Amino acid sequence: MVRAQAEGLQLTGEGGLLQQLTKRLLESALEGEVTDHLGYDRHDPAGKNGGNSRNGTRSKTVLTEVGPVEIAVPRDRVLVDGTDAVLMGHVSGTVRATGKSFEGPFALHLTVDDGRITRHHLYENCLSIAEACAT
Repeated sequence: MVRAQAEGLQLTGEGGLLQQLTKRLLESALEGEVTDHLGYDRHDPAGKNGGNSRNGTRSKTVLTEVGPVEIAVPRDRVLVDGTDAVLMGHVSGTVRATGKSFEGPFALHLTVDDGRITRHHLYENCLSIAEACAT
């Protein structure tokens, strides 16, 4: 602790050690979740040209007990299992009629039979969109 203070490192506050540790913990957990689901580590050749793949990250600010922490969250993912595919991502936009914006995660579940989409379900943050549409 004495060394950290002598080097100008803060334990709490903006850019403090607790915020940095929280960021690493959250990002590691999210990356572990993706790795567990996909069945291969990042940059592993086993994932090349597979049905499920990583697609980078997006920035998100998470409000924590140690203050706001900006983390890299895995972006749009495609998950395939037999005839089912799920596309996950983040949607944002502005409703022209009201000028209000909305944002949130989405998931699109597709059922594919003989190369054709036979069923689809879209899941999104309906409340956020409804609030943006309200006048």
